[in-house]
Amino acid sequence: MKKRLRPALAVLLLGIFLYLGAGLAPYFIRNFRFARELAVITRSGKISAQPPERLRAQIMELARQQGIPIKEEDVLLEIAPAQDRITVRYRVEVKLPGYTVYLHFAPQAGR
Repeated sequence: MKKRLRPALAVLLLGIFLYLGAGLAPYFIRNFRFARELAVITRSGKISAQPPERLRAQIMELARQQGIPIKEEDVLLEIAPAQDRITVRYRVEVKLPGYTVYLHFAPQAGR
């Protein structure tokens, strides 16, 4: 009986891991793409030339396009002559059957 139960349990656990991975992966992929876009913005070197409000609006629009739910207060800008940094902290609620997961992300880019 135990020999039959082990493979079935292994297949069940594998199915659960695949299901969770498929449910959570899109959020991690969006965060990765968003972080890459933030890096493009900081590498352009035009950050200090823009007013912080305009830069924050640009980041908010980029997040909206990526499907990332952020608020203005989630965007932290550190603008210095030789070192600019953008940090965005946000949380995503993922509802799975019988359980809700809160994923916390903090992509940042700087030069």
